[in-house]
Amino acid sequence: MTFANADAQFHSVFSASPSNLFEIASSRRSVSGTKLFSGLGVAHLQCNLHPAEGAKVFVLPTPYFAITDADGTWTLRAPDGRWKVVAIEANGGRAETTVASCRQVDLALDAQPPPTLRHKDQSAY
Repeated sequence: MTFANADAQFHSVFSASPSNLFEIASSRRSVSGTKLFSGLGVAHLQCNLHPAEGAKVFVLPTPYFAITDADGTWTLRAPDGRWKVVAIEANGGRAETTVASCRQVDLALDAQPPPTLRHKDQSAY
Protein backbone atom coordinates (compact mmCIF):
# COMPACT_ATOMS: atom_id res chain seq x y z
CA MET A 1 0.00 0.00 0.00
CA THR A 2 1.29 3.47 -0.81
CA PHE A 3 0.67 6.26 1.65
CA ALA A 4 0.93 9.66 -0.01
CA ASN A 5 0.61 12.99 1.77
CA ALA A 6 -1.60 15.22 -0.38
CA ASP A 7 -2.00 18.19 1.94
CA ALA A 8 0.17 20.88 3.51
CA GLN A 9 0.23 19.27 6.99
CA PHE A 10 2.93 16.85 8.09
CA HIS A 11 1.65 13.29 8.69
CA SER A 12 3.04 9.98 9.83
CA VAL A 13 1.54 6.50 9.51
CA PHE A 14 2.18 3.69 11.94
CA SER A 15 0.65 0.45 13.12
CA ALA A 16 1.13 -1.09 16.55
CA SER A 17 -0.83 -4.18 15.46
CA PRO A 18 1.31 -7.22 16.34
CA SER A 19 0.97 -8.87 12.91
CA ASN A 20 1.88 -5.68 11.01
CA LEU A 21 4.18 -3.42 13.03
CA PHE A 22 5.57 -0.52 11.00
CA GLU A 23 6.20 3.19 10.92
CA ILE A 24 6.43 5.64 8.05
CA ALA A 25 8.01 8.75 9.50
CA SER A 26 6.52 12.24 9.35
CA SER A 27 6.38 13.55 5.84
CA ARG A 28 5.34 16.69 4.06
CA ARG A 29 3.28 17.18 0.92
CA SER A 30 4.18 15.05 -2.10
CA VAL A 31 6.19 12.57 -0.01
CA SER A 32 4.98 8.98 0.08
CA GLY A 33 5.93 5.72 1.72
CA THR A 34 4.96 2.11 1.03
CA LYS A 35 4.17 -0.88 3.19
CA LEU A 36 3.62 -4.50 2.23
CA PHE A 37 1.17 -6.01 4.73
CA SER A 38 2.30 -9.59 5.26
CA GLY A 39 0.57 -10.56 8.52
CA LEU A 40 -3.04 -11.70 8.20
CA GLY A 41 -5.66 -9.86 10.23
CA VAL A 42 -6.55 -6.26 10.96
CA ALA A 43 -3.88 -3.57 10.98
CA HIS A 44 -4.96 -0.51 12.95
CA LEU A 45 -3.29 2.57 11.44
CA GLN A 46 -2.76 5.89 13.16
CA CYS A 47 -1.06 9.23 12.57
CA ASN A 48 1.25 10.16 15.43
CA LEU A 49 0.76 13.86 14.74
CA HIS A 50 -3.05 13.81 14.48
CA PRO A 51 -4.69 11.42 17.00
CA ALA A 52 -8.12 11.67 15.35
CA GLU A 53 -6.78 10.27 12.07
CA GLY A 54 -6.76 6.52 11.65
CA ALA A 55 -7.76 3.63 9.45
CA LYS A 56 -8.01 -0.14 9.40
CA VAL A 57 -6.53 -2.43 6.78
CA PHE A 58 -7.91 -5.96 6.55
CA VAL A 59 -5.21 -8.37 5.31
CA LEU A 60 -6.97 -11.40 3.85
CA PRO A 61 -5.71 -14.73 2.49
CA THR A 62 -7.96 -14.49 -0.58
CA PRO A 63 -8.60 -12.24 -3.58
CA TYR A 64 -12.38 -12.49 -2.96
CA PHE A 65 -13.93 -9.81 -0.77
CA ALA A 66 -16.86 -7.40 -0.64
CA ILE A 67 -17.65 -4.10 1.04
CA THR A 68 -21.19 -3.39 2.16
CA ASP A 69 -23.42 -0.83 0.49
CA ALA A 70 -25.02 1.95 2.55
CA ASP A 71 -27.92 -0.37 3.43
CA GLY A 72 -25.61 -3.19 4.59
CA THR A 73 -26.02 -5.48 1.57
CA TRP A 74 -23.06 -6.87 -0.35
CA THR A 75 -22.29 -8.96 -3.40
CA LEU A 76 -19.35 -11.31 -3.64
CA ARG A 77 -18.40 -12.92 -6.93
CA ALA A 78 -16.35 -16.12 -6.62
CA PRO A 79 -16.01 -19.32 -8.64
CA ASP A 80 -18.31 -22.25 -7.86
CA GLY A 81 -17.03 -24.43 -5.06
CA ARG A 82 -17.13 -24.76 -1.30
CA TRP A 83 -16.28 -21.48 0.45
CA LYS A 84 -16.17 -20.19 4.00
CA VAL A 85 -17.79 -16.74 4.05
CA VAL A 86 -16.74 -14.47 6.91
CA ALA A 87 -18.19 -11.04 7.69
CA ILE A 88 -16.09 -8.75 9.88
CA GLU A 89 -17.24 -5.49 11.45
CA ALA A 90 -15.00 -2.52 12.08
CA ASN A 91 -15.32 -3.20 15.82
CA GLY A 92 -14.04 -6.76 15.39
CA GLY A 93 -17.39 -8.60 15.47
CA ARG A 94 -17.64 -11.46 13.03
CA ALA A 95 -20.06 -14.00 11.62
CA GLU A 96 -19.28 -16.89 9.31
CA THR A 97 -20.89 -19.69 7.34
CA THR A 98 -19.87 -22.22 4.69
CA VAL A 99 -21.54 -22.30 1.30
CA ALA A 100 -21.39 -25.23 -1.13
CA SER A 101 -22.16 -23.22 -4.25
CA CYS A 102 -22.74 -19.65 -5.28
CA ARG A 103 -26.09 -18.67 -3.80
CA GLN A 104 -27.64 -16.09 -1.54
CA VAL A 105 -26.12 -16.10 1.95
CA ASP A 106 -27.55 -14.33 4.97
CA LEU A 107 -25.14 -13.35 7.73
CA ALA A 108 -26.29 -11.26 10.67
CA LEU A 109 -24.02 -9.06 12.74
CA ASP A 110 -25.04 -7.00 15.74
CA ALA A 111 -23.51 -3.80 14.37
CA GLN A 112 -21.94 -1.66 17.05
CA PRO A 113 -20.02 1.57 16.57
CA PRO A 114 -16.29 0.93 16.32
CA PRO A 115 -14.40 1.50 19.55
CA THR A 116 -12.29 4.60 19.91
CA LEU A 117 -8.69 3.49 19.87
CA ARG A 118 -6.42 5.03 22.44
CA HIS A 119 -3.77 6.88 20.48
CA LYS A 120 -0.41 5.16 20.73
CA ASP A 121 2.77 7.18 20.61
CA GLN A 122 4.85 5.71 17.80
CA SER A 123 8.09 6.65 19.51
CA ALA A 124 7.58 3.61 21.75
CA TYR A 125 7.83 1.24 18.74
